[in-house]
This record gives sequence, C-alpha cells and structure tokens, in this order.
Amino acid sequence: MKAKVKEQPLSIALDAGTQAFQFYSSGVVKAGDGCGNQLNHAVVVVGYTDVGDDGGVDPEPEPEPQDCTVYKWWHTCEQSTGRRLADSQGLSNYWKIQNSWGSGWGDRGFIRLEITEGTGVCSMNEVVEWVDMA
Repeated sequence: MKAKVKEQPLSIALDAGTQAFQFYSSGVVKAGDGCGNQLNHAVVVVGYTDVGDDGGVDPEPEPEPQDCTVYKWWHTCEQSTGRRLADSQGLSNYWKIQNSWGSGWGDRGFIRLEITEGTGVCSMNEVVEWVDMA
C-alpha cells in the first residue's frame, strides 16, 4: 500500500460504525482501540508516516511544490517525492485518511489509523482500490 499511495490516493472500505471512528477528533486510532470489522464505509488514503531508514520520522515536511495546482489532497506536481508525511505533532506509523463527512468531523475531515499487518485498524486492509490511468 505504501508504494501505491506514493503514486496516488487509494480508495478503501472500512468499519465506520464504532465509537473509535465516529467520535474521532485527534491522535492515532490504534489496533486496540475497539474499531470493528464490518465493512460499511468508503474513504480515501492520502498519505502515511512511519519510521524511516534512519530510525526516525521524516525530519521536515515535503517542501511546497512550485508551479502546480493543488486539489484538496491531490496535486499536479511533477517534482513530488511521494506521500510520506512528516508529523508536526510527533505522531508516527499511521495512514492519513480523508473522510467524506466534511471538515467538522474528525481532525478537519481526516483520521489517522495505525499502520498494522493483517486486516488493519477498522479492517482497512481488506479492500483497497485505485485507478490506473494510461
């Protein structure tokens, strides 16, 4: 998923029916936070942060691209190096996900889910889709 999300956003299905998801406001939802496994909602994975090769989180955010157009979470910039994020709050090891419930929900319309193996937090690893455009 990391390799693919470096190229483009990914559509996923997950369980949005639990309190862990519905009442999210900040931080990272972790595997033990009681998120369910009934796929009932579609969202978009727009980036991630993790521990880098040097053992730390990326030290600086990716510089703002020049001469390009930004559309919410996607852009037309050729010089982009991917969607690995630097986190100003010191959080790491999460997927950044945009929900469709508006900017009044979650963290301005986004949620952070811990990167895990298996089915993933809220079963987010079960169904992952993207469009390949030729």
